[in-house]
Amino acid sequence: MGSTATVRTRAGWALSALYLRRIARPRLMTPDRVVLEERIFPSLYRDPSVHRILFVGVSEFTSWYPAIFRTRRDVAFETADPRSDAARYGARGAHWQTRFEELRAHRPPYDVIVLNGIFEYGTDDEDEKRTSIAAAREMLRTGGLLLLGYRDRGPVADIDVAAVGASGFEEAPIPGVGRARYRTEHPNGHTYAAFSKP
Repeated sequence: MGSTATVRTRAGWALSALYLRRIARPRLMTPDRVVLEERIFPSLYRDPSVHRILFVGVSEFTSWYPAIFRTRRDVAFETADPRSDAARYGARGAHWQTRFEELRAHRPPYDVIVLNGIFEYGTDDEDEKRTSIAAAREMLRTGGLLLLGYRDRGPVADIDVAAVGASGFEEAPIPGVGRARYRTEHPNGHTYAAFSKP
């Protein structure tokens, strides 16, 4: 990235950060959200290879996420959630009221897909989890990033991340964190894991 583009990206993130400090209500100030909002998202924002992001599962606490990327005009931040009451929290004009797996015939390719907190919150049995991971693989471009957020409570985690690697993904560094897995200080053991599509 040239110096002009770098300055423009830094200025854009500064505007986004200033804007978000003023409007980001309500906001969950849990350790996992702080990592996502203050480390991962800024890194994705500054990455010139990121142009399309799909964020799966929305709520009142994620409703301001699309605004983070609004100052970067070359980024589309899309959301998906099958619940009818969730649409008001999704990205305006780019929210899909469906299970994200159903988008694979219509919406790919994405640069980044974020599945944060969907496992055991609507994507519960092992078949659903496998289907979700397979769909994410189909919907990502080569080199695209799958970011998982899940509870890891010791011997029982919401998803078997080893199975993700076995399904054709390779571990990758989490943007803004630099490691492939990162367990936050959240009491439920909320952990992030990143995978790239080779």
